[in-house]
Amino acid sequence: MGKSIYVNMDIDNKVSEFERGIINDYSDSIERFGIYVDDSGRIYLSDMYIREDRCGQGVGGAVMKRLCEFADREKMSIWCIPSSEDDGSGDERLVRFYSKFGFEVEREYGYNVVSMSRKKLK
Repeated sequence: MGKSIYVNMDIDNKVSEFERGIINDYSDSIERFGIYVDDSGRIYLSDMYIREDRCGQGVGGAVMKRLCEFADREKMSIWCIPSSEDDGSGDERLVRFYSKFGFEVEREYGYNVVSMSRKKLK
């Protein structure tokens, strides 16, 4: 028996629509933003890079608040690998940032690299 693969076009479409809305609403502040539904049915935050000249102005917090509200509404969990560099190196500042939104360290990989998740509401 093969591994079951999560497929739900309705939620995939909602996640894609949400992603486009964030990109449109914050086009002057975000360099990159990407989310998708992984094989287990969780939202994976793959990219959220705030433009350097907009850092510290609450943009990241506003985006995360909206993402968490969306996930709560859809009863989905979120996970990410916080990294300030494209090489995936960890960043304690980002771990603290995600912790403010209910994320917890799920797994430690070494070299300050962790995966974090925020559980879905029941």
